[in-house]
Amino acid sequence: MNHFAPSRRELLTGLAALGASALLPAQTPAGDRRILDVHQHYVSPDYLALLTRKNAVSPVAGFNVWKDYSPAKNLDAMDKSGIATAMLSPTAPGVYFGDAHAQAYALDAATGVRRWKVKVDNHGDAMITGALAFHDGRLYAGVSSLEEGSAVIPSYECCTFRGSVVALEAATGEQLWKSYTITEAPTEIGKTSIGTARHASKMRASNRQQFMLT
Repeated sequence: MNHFAPSRRELLTGLAALGASALLPAQTPAGDRRILDVHQHYVSPDYLALLTRKNAVSPVAGFNVWKDYSPAKNLDAMDKSGIATAMLSPTAPGVYFGDAHAQAYALDAATGVRRWKVKVDNHGDAMITGALAFHDGRLYAGVSSLEEGSAVIPSYECCTFRGSVVALEAATGEQLWKSYTITEAPTEIGKTSIGTARHASKMRASNRQQFMLT
């Protein structure tokens, strides 16, 4: 073990605990190789826990590579390989957003490569206008619509959008649950003067019933 190892080890451990990406000082004793690792992965405890929970349900690609990961083991591997400097790349950091077609996306934060895309609502006017919220390995998307725009079209059968919040698995995009703002599906209540169907959605509030008529 070289005499530069303790300070390098302390610095890398600190950075790993913060999930940071950094270039470490490339100093080694005379005669040692000066190896630079430009793409070294760091797996955060939260992400590793998420992978473990997911793998218990169904196999996760690459899980066996990461299941025993720890910053200490990573440092030992650096010492054995003569790596003096490493650039940390947090594994599976993501960029998450939604679009005007009610589709949610996950991109690799380092490369911009799309990891997954899922449609969270099949209504023709559904859209995601707010930022996706991330917490504990899950994403939460509020789904709204522009159905009021379609409502001006005489042949459009308004109004059937219900509003919702959708929970997704951040790693895969899998839908975990969906909660509608209006719990009951709309039903036809009549027709317009030109024969276009009209709908109403019933909302339950305590012991009362409310109808949204259009």
